[in-house]
Amino acid sequence: MTSSVRTRPVARMQCITLGLTVALACYSYASHIVNFHRRECAVDGIAAVGPQRQTTTTTTTTYGQKPPPMENDGLNWITAKPNKVRRMGYEDAWLMQWKYRHYRPNLGPRCVHTKDYSPFQDDLMCTIPGYVPARLFVTPPEVRSRNESLPPHPDGSISRVIFVSWLDRRLGKAMFTSLMTLIHHNPEYEFIFFDDEDVDRFFCETAREEWAIPILSRINAGAMRADVWRLLIMQRYGGVYVDSDISALGRLPIAPGDTAVSGVGCWGHIPTGVPGSNDTLRGVLEHWAMAFMPNHPFINAAVSAMKNNLLHPDYLLRSDTPEAASEGSVTMRLTGPAMYQRALHDVLIRSKCEYVDSSFCDALWAPEDHCDDMQTFRAYFPGGERFFKRVNLNDTVTHKVFIDATVWDGEEAVLRKTWDYDDSSLRITNTTDPTFCDAEAIHIRASRREIVFKGTTI
Repeated sequence: MTSSVRTRPVARMQCITLGLTVALACYSYASHIVNFHRRECAVDGIAAVGPQRQTTTTTTTTYGQKPPPMENDGLNWITAKPNKVRRMGYEDAWLMQWKYRHYRPNLGPRCVHTKDYSPFQDDLMCTIPGYVPARLFVTPPEVRSRNESLPPHPDGSISRVIFVSWLDRRLGKAMFTSLMTLIHHNPEYEFIFFDDEDVDRFFCETAREEWAIPILSRINAGAMRADVWRLLIMQRYGGVYVDSDISALGRLPIAPGDTAVSGVGCWGHIPTGVPGSNDTLRGVLEHWAMAFMPNHPFINAAVSAMKNNLLHPDYLLRSDTPEAASEGSVTMRLTGPAMYQRALHDVLIRSKCEYVDSSFCDALWAPEDHCDDMQTFRAYFPGGERFFKRVNLNDTVTHKVFIDATVWDGEEAVLRKTWDYDDSSLRITNTTDPTFCDAEAIHIRASRREIVFKGTTI
């Protein structure tokens, strides 16, 4: 599943002096694991200098034997690297099993030059594990609101996990470098990377009858699949979602008690409703980088809006509507930023929030001052939200930096070798596939994706 990589109205930031040497590591000719710039690290009042090079562990297994030594993986482990999966408190049984299947304590992120075929530049092949535990493990505290005037949130705060998805965990140096910055800057967070097969299994094993067969089996475009997956992951587990071209410039701006964190963009994708006008309603929450507690009421509303669009897509598929004039991308109208903005504006309109010059930005920054029905607003945003005036999570992340843009474009272009990725003629069909979740069907889709790494075509 391709994480949706869309043009955003934010100027591309230039990396001049950021103290990271991630990009240089990707050029190494040795078959080694990428090692980050050593520096003093202080997080949440806990200080550590340099990486802890773990070569042994004294933890014993269930049967009393010592586990095999853990190799140095090049990461800066502030607390000891675990030799088994940790439970962080947000997981259900399905995700715990997924973590057990994907954790290999002796494997770490790495880039190597390969003698075999590589679709990426310089014959490099980089890999990131599906699951990287938090490198600074802090036992999740009792949840309490950061605003003492608000009641506690029974569903909890934002889970300490970063979710990413892409076609495969074999990456080129640009995406690898970008994702490694997320791990590097946020040691308190687990890092979970779903490839396309993981996405298939998530839907088929947790929501077969509700989502996998009636909806996902009709979607062929990778960006649209990514849109559906990100919202259901946020609904089920909470945490942080970022597009796969997002790089971290610093720590995520999330505090204990936060329930929703986003930048507010004063642009839009949906029409104003004024006859003859091509202007758009303004005021959006970020769709490419989002952070929510599990089962957040607004995410629930967005999921419902998205599901309705996918079950009844005919109007939004048309090219002669005000929605099409405001947003030309079918994917963005059905499942992406335009859908997300429509769900948000429905909440703000129900909450009788005022908008000035077709903008809801002020209402998002200060709802108490601009919304007459705060009871309705709080039904969707129950408190603990942190909405910044700067997008990209208050400039703590950005996209497509560290590596030249032509390299990024080349890495994304390899997806064109697959049979269905983001082909506009195959975005969505009206016919469901009852065999979508069969083992053979999952295997066939995996084989088609493997074409990217074989240098062949169908």
